[in-house]
Amino acid sequence: MAKDTNKVSNMYGRARRIEFAEKCVYIVVGILAVFLVFYFISHTFNKVDENVNFAYLKKYMEQKGYTCSLLHLPGGKCSSSNGIKGYTFIRYENGFEYIVKTKAYSLTIRLVSKDDNSIKFKTTTDAIAGYKAKEYSCTYKDNIIGGLDKCIEINENTELDLGAYTGVIEQAMYDLNELIDASGYNKNKLLEDNEWVRKK
Repeated sequence: MAKDTNKVSNMYGRARRIEFAEKCVYIVVGILAVFLVFYFISHTFNKVDENVNFAYLKKYMEQKGYTCSLLHLPGGKCSSSNGIKGYTFIRYENGFEYIVKTKAYSLTIRLVSKDDNSIKFKTTTDAIAGYKAKEYSCTYKDNIIGGLDKCIEINENTELDLGAYTGVIEQAMYDLNELIDASGYNKNKLLEDNEWVRKK
């Protein structure tokens, strides 16, 4: 009889423990569910802008291999070099400057204000024969990164017609388009009004 009583008691105790464990699981699941619902609602109705201090632009540049310094401040910049070609992006209050440099040439695409925007391409004495030590001023289509029109040598009034060099300029324009798209800022406002305005 005592054995039967102990057996019943053990079964009862075991059932109570299982019931208690189930309650604990339900409570934990309930708390998690409430938390997830609250989290979803708060993020749906109170969207937080994570693009603080040009965070998206900095992240994009660093993923491309650039090292960035004080990008959130006017004059802050990102730089990259592979030993042959160097790249520098400088962010200004109302625009930017993008520089590509090698032993043979330097390209500067500059947009700082409506009156200070230009594309300059300079070659060195290490450039391809016939194009050594030249300085070209370039015009563009639509906007400063909208496509290359032509580049004219400022002293000789001759056009830059070498695909290897015009290709460098076109590639830089393409890279800048990608960069500004990834920045989280409105490209049209930047190019037309010289304002860094976050995308909505």
